[in-house]
Amino acid sequence: MDAHLKLSVNDTYEISSETLSEINAVKEADDTFHVLQDHVSYHVSIINKDFHHKKYTLSVNGNNYEVSIANALDELIKSLGLTAKTSHKENEVKAPMPGLIINVEIKEGQKVKEGDALLVLEAMKMESTFTSPKEGTVRSISVKKGDTVDKGQVLVRIE
Repeated sequence: MDAHLKLSVNDTYEISSETLSEINAVKEADDTFHVLQDHVSYHVSIINKDFHHKKYTLSVNGNNYEVSIANALDELIKSLGLTAKTSHKENEVKAPMPGLIINVEIKEGQKVKEGDALLVLEAMKMESTFTSPKEGTVRSISVKKGDTVDKGQVLVRIE
């Protein structure tokens, strides 16, 4: 598992990797856990999973929380302002840094919505999922699984 993770709860509270390592959790059933933290018992259920965006809805003792997960690569990309999603709608998704294409989630001609997963890039031993910056049709995919890419290389074109 990644040595550095940051969990944001309801976009207001953050939990570090160190705190996560101190939590004692036992799986009771699919998506249900018993958690012990600081001698307090919690019943946790995963209500909703959005794996590609790393966002989850958890029920903790009956209260719902929105949780998002960021690894070291996510934080680095964010701090450098190199996110795949841009404020203006781009037709191209480019590699923010050199890396290896782990998976391509789409096909040419496929209709996509803003935020749909396009591909997964591994850089610095961490994986990042790139999402569509807009709704449209995939016009071209310039890479395939196993390709190495350079910073700034066009990966996908959407019209």
